[in-house]
Amino acid sequence: MINESDAAPETPDTRRSRMFERAEARNVPLRTIIVTILVVARVYLAALVLYRLRNILLILLVGGFVALLLNRCN
Repeated sequence: MINESDAAPETPDTRRSRMFERAEARNVPLRTIIVTILVVARVYLAALVLYRLRNILLILLVGGFVALLLNRCN
């Protein structure tokens, strides 16, 4: 005999789980939509970081060139 206390506890019915259940019932690819949004956001943030790094490297390159010019004058 299995008692109710021995049975596995049910997962709580959360808002997120209800949302995913409704999406599956209506054949909406919700997981795909969420992953697509996250990928686009990450690509955008990576592009911002690379753009900032490009600016920093250009400033370092110009600064190094100016330092080289000033050092040769002495």
